[in-house]
Amino acid sequence: FIYFTCSGFHGIYDVEHFIRTLRFDVKIVESIPENEKNGKKKKIKAFQLRPPRDAPVSWYTTDALKKMKEHGAIYLTPFSHRLAEEIDNPEYQRLRCRVNYHALRFKPNIMKLSESIVEKLRAQGPFMSIHLRFEMDMLSFAG
Repeated sequence: FIYFTCSGFHGIYDVEHFIRTLRFDVKIVESIPENEKNGKKKKIKAFQLRPPRDAPVSWYTTDALKKMKEHGAIYLTPFSHRLAEEIDNPEYQRLRCRVNYHALRFKPNIMKLSESIVEKLRAQGPFMSIHLRFEMDMLSFAG
């Protein structure tokens, strides 16, 4: 399962397109399902887990999976640039490409803003760089 906890994802990306694009690859839920135990329903609380920088796929299939089975759900934070660059498994690499190049699409308002910026740059030049998710403590995570 993939579960979106960060509101930033919903604010930046077209979530419906993301879910539709990956529907045959992974199951995506918008809320953590409830667990029934002794006839009572209880919401699963995700266990917070910090992936090592450039973690190999084996870390996710062993350590992270073990914690997920133990707690029912895990919350990976921070997650950007946490998966190793090289992936030997072609299926994982295919899924990575589907996510990065097909499933992730900016929301229409962001696309409209970026188009207007490009028009101004072409008219007035020469260039500009914008990071849409810059946060004050981002540099401490980037290393």
